[in-house]
Amino acid sequence: MDVIERLAHRIRRSVAVDDEDLNYIGHSSHQFGDEDMIRLRTLVERQTPGPVREYVFSHGLRTWTEPYLLPAMHRFGFENDRLIYPLRAGTELLGLMWIIHDDAFSESDYAACREAEEELVELMLDRAVRRVETDEEIGEALRSLLSEESTCRTAALDTLRARGLFGTGRHAVAVVIGSAPGAQAAATDPDVLSTLRRAWSQSTSARDCQSLTLVGDHVFALLDTVEADGGAARIVTDSLLRRLEALRPDAATGTRIGIGGPVVPEDARVSYDQARAALTFTEAQTDRRIFWDDHPLWGLLHCAVPAQIPSAGLPALLRSTVDAQPAESLATVRSFLDAGGNAAATALEMHLHRTTVYYRLRQFEEATGTDLSSGHDRLMLHLWLVLRDRVR
Repeated sequence: MDVIERLAHRIRRSVAVDDEDLNYIGHSSHQFGDEDMIRLRTLVERQTPGPVREYVFSHGLRTWTEPYLLPAMHRFGFENDRLIYPLRAGTELLGLMWIIHDDAFSESDYAACREAEEELVELMLDRAVRRVETDEEIGEALRSLLSEESTCRTAALDTLRARGLFGTGRHAVAVVIGSAPGAQAAATDPDVLSTLRRAWSQSTSARDCQSLTLVGDHVFALLDTVEADGGAARIVTDSLLRRLEALRPDAATGTRIGIGGPVVPEDARVSYDQARAALTFTEAQTDRRIFWDDHPLWGLLHCAVPAQIPSAGLPALLRSTVDAQPAESLATVRSFLDAGGNAAATALEMHLHRTTVYYRLRQFEEATGTDLSSGHDRLMLHLWLVLRDRVR
């Protein structure tokens, strides 16, 4: 932005501009010897680093309507005071103009800043319009990546790469955001979705795919990462939940996030299917974030077993005999098998005397004709007890 450079030369100080979520937009050249390490780090990372970001927000950034003198932290490389101009159109915060400040700041310097502020607001309004258009284009491309048609997926990836995303050597990680049953505020509610978009923008860097899009009854995003181990997804989704809690606690409480495995961008649909499946994993129903790669057994069952199992084709032993046993008996067998056949661990888990555990197991064997010392029977029964909710 030329206006930033012109202002910097008029006031002989470094100037930078961020969006409303402290993501980098532009900066002046460094000719005045006033830059500190936090300025240089921000240029590299394309966003204000976490501790400094939290410091700025703690000073009430969202409420600023006049220039604010932010004291230096003298930590994290933040060594110089900043004069920060909130760039607003009416009540809407569009961004921030940062200026290195000192006691020599003159009235003519302040006047130059006010002139630049007015010009920047106009530029930021134009940028906001373009950003909406970009979000719509990227959102359409993300949905097209899920198409069954390979030509449609290829065209979508070309669109994203034209935006500088998912280049050579990069990986894609699907993030699916849904709501727990009975949640006060659904993720797809327009107001919640708006807050989710802001929290996502705050949690990702300018180099990431910062768009969220609606797909059916959930929200879909795709992380652009160099790591093949999913580490970036853990950091981003943890930050997403924390920021959502700060912005909209009622929505955060009921939000659940499924995260697929890292894949080459061409296979983004695979990671998406994994992320959606993760939200259904029974053993993780109380978790707010469910990573596909953290639950290999359930991932295997998802791939190998249909979501609905027709009851008519099931063996009579399972459909009639085993399933007719008392609930306490089935719960004891399930706990026993979950514990790898360890009766002591089963007794501890179920708050029972070990003798009671042995009695229930023996009763079950006699009633069903199964043998809990047989690996074959254990496998059959364990699978049945895990999957019986899928029987229709």
